[in-house]
Amino acid sequence: MITPNHHEAGFAAGKRIKSDDDLNAVGKLLLEKLQAESILITRGEKGMTLFNANGEIDYFPTLAQKVFDVTGAGDTVIASFVSAVAAGATLKEAAIISNCAAGIVVGEIGTATVTVPQLTTELKHHFANGK
Repeated sequence: MITPNHHEAGFAAGKRIKSDDDLNAVGKLLLEKLQAESILITRGEKGMTLFNANGEIDYFPTLAQKVFDVTGAGDTVIASFVSAVAAGATLKEAAIISNCAAGIVVGEIGTATVTVPQLTTELKHHFANGK
């Protein structure tokens, strides 16, 4: 698993990402090139996209309500993603959790951390009633 941002992914693939078609081409190329099981490309205000080796592509819109500082957002994504998978989450569930965690840290000024209660509250807020 790698979690490049869209600029890094495009650079690694030798293609600039200007559209969803470009994004899909880059994601598929990197999966093949790296022989990865999955790649989660973060896309800033556009959220993130999960590419799986089985051909599935899942889009997750950003959950950030306010953005003050993106410092550490990528680190938060990979740390929360890996933690979720290690705890038994599916790749999709882990992407949802990491997307939510990133939304929390970008709403803080400077480097921030996410606590379990914060993450639980945010997940309930966004996904209560089967949303």
